[in-house]
Amino acid sequence: MAATGLLGINPYYKGTEIDVSKPVNLAIQLHQKEEAKKEALDKYFMDYEKSLNPAGMRQQDQDVFLRKLQENKAYYLKNRDKILNPAKYGAEAQSEYMSRFKGILSDIDRSKQLAANGKVIATAMMDARKNNRTIPKEVADAIYNNELSMGDSRHQAFDPVNFDAYDKHDPTKYQQSIYSKIKPTELPGEKVWNKSKGEYEIEVTKDITKDALNQIGLEVNGELQKDRGLQDTVKGIMMDPNKLAQVAQSYKTFTGKDMSVTPNNVALAYTIALKPKPDIDYQKFDNWKERENYRISLDNEQARKAVQGVGTGIVQAALNNPRKVDTKNDHETWHDLPLPSEVMKGFTVPGVERSWVKNTNYDPNDPDSQEFISKPGTKMTQLPVDFVTVRDGKVYGFIKPVDSKGNPVAGKADQMEIPVKVLGDKIHKALGAQDSKSGAGAEAITKELEEGFKKILPKSNTPSKTYSVNGKKYTEKQLIDGAKYYNMSLEDYKKELNIK
Repeated sequence: MAATGLLGINPYYKGTEIDVSKPVNLAIQLHQKEEAKKEALDKYFMDYEKSLNPAGMRQQDQDVFLRKLQENKAYYLKNRDKILNPAKYGAEAQSEYMSRFKGILSDIDRSKQLAANGKVIATAMMDARKNNRTIPKEVADAIYNNELSMGDSRHQAFDPVNFDAYDKHDPTKYQQSIYSKIKPTELPGEKVWNKSKGEYEIEVTKDITKDALNQIGLEVNGELQKDRGLQDTVKGIMMDPNKLAQVAQSYKTFTGKDMSVTPNNVALAYTIALKPKPDIDYQKFDNWKERENYRISLDNEQARKAVQGVGTGIVQAALNNPRKVDTKNDHETWHDLPLPSEVMKGFTVPGVERSWVKNTNYDPNDPDSQEFISKPGTKMTQLPVDFVTVRDGKVYGFIKPVDSKGNPVAGKADQMEIPVKVLGDKIHKALGAQDSKSGAGAEAITKELEEGFKKILPKSNTPSKTYSVNGKKYTEKQLIDGAKYYNMSLEDYKKELNIK
């Protein structure tokens, strides 16, 4: 057999012939189809980005879009075979590639929503600026962060619903708002010569005085709580030494006191600095006196009505809660006055500074006997009153004794008589009611107290016994006083007088 170079094939064999061209052609066709399919898939993936529409995105977010698009294209080129042959390599690469496209689509939608919100925020900001309104710093900072690119780590979306702005402080409107509620005080008229008329006139001045300080303070505190523009103004004054000094001077001129630096006090001082100028009017001299007397009478009547029943109510409350105090020789009824804390706060009476020593004659059964007695000094001071009691129609302030260091000393409280007028004045001031120039309001309270104190039971609730000594009659109280005078007990004093 001749060698042909084809191993295993006999060219002279005349058996059945096999046509190998068909399977080869089929394989070629299948390969071509796979290649065409692969090319089509490749073209689909490569052109997928053309389906993305970034129109409507914010300009500052375009770089995020382009960067992610380039990153995804690079990922495709690097993982092309895996993406195009999921059957061979698995679907992870293809899934990751499409997931990145979905992320880009999400960024496009998010940027479009930020753009829409930005238009709403911009309109709100322009409206605030047009109307001279203040945008709070925290809102302005949030809007700034909202406008950053989505790729910036500081970016944070801002909901237009949270936009906030408030009116700036208007000193003129504020002044009118406060002082339209404050009634000026008409000061005593002054007789002046009108050169042009050749006659005397009465110059009458109406001005807001420190009598209205409490009312102004209440109005200012109310405004300060709700007016953020006023709050900004007060903060600005507190940070500016020159402005702070100016309002402090206005405060001192008006009140006669130095101003402590707190937001409320600075707001009050600022408001005082805005006080309207006095209103000056000129009246004919002939009938001025009559009008002045009528005005005084009217002011007095209004002051009395404002406090009507105050003194009577205090006395009645004391009568409803009597306090029985028994001594070994007598029975007493005390009536503590239920004075409000505003009255007792800072209530002092003038007295001599004293030190306290143990009382060797202390009698715990006698309310007038004190465990410690005072040794008066020479320096006058103001002694704080702890409670007020009415006994036998008189008013007494009880002062708990303290040592030289101000520490309380055990024992009975010291008592000092308080004039009813002083008490009436104290109660009136604590009420915060505006009194007339003549003090008719405080006088009305004092009068009611004096009338009410007449109803307070006398010191002794039982009839005093009488005793006959050498043909003369003596009451038990006289004997008690005599015993005290001779520093004797009542029993020993009776024995000395042969009284059984």
